[in-house]
Amino acid sequence: NTMKKFISTLIFATVVALGLASCSKTDANLEKISGGWYWNSTEAGVDMEVYVAFHTDATFDLYQKLGEGAFRHYTGTYTFDGETLKGIYSDKTAWAHDYIVTISGNNLTMKYVGEEVSITYVKKTIPFTVRHHHTEPLKSMADDYVPFL
Repeated sequence: NTMKKFISTLIFATVVALGLASCSKTDANLEKISGGWYWNSTEAGVDMEVYVAFHTDATFDLYQKLGEGAFRHYTGTYTFDGETLKGIYSDKTAWAHDYIVTISGNNLTMKYVGEEVSITYVKKTIPFTVRHHHTEPLKSMADDYVPFL
């Protein structure tokens, strides 16, 4: 009976330790990617700016501006296992791509899974003017306002 109790306690302790270890690993991955990131480019004569903030509670805020006008704001949740980044917008739409992520210093490179396309963001605090002076996306938006991720 003492042996059964010991084995039960040992199994319970192992399960708890594994659970805590997996939480710690997940938290470490979320910590690694957390913060504000910025990317800009000009394609076909159109200026594009994107800010994305990954939060340690596995939520994100995306602000994008294509051409003139205001930034559009999108939210949702994401998963990051230390290599692959996936996300879902608040309206339950999946991101257009999953990404293989590498972080080097203040650079975050997101490579489309299965493609050669990659984008490198620079660590940057999202300005107050972007966070507080944006336009919420509308269901009737034109296709050029499709979320960037």
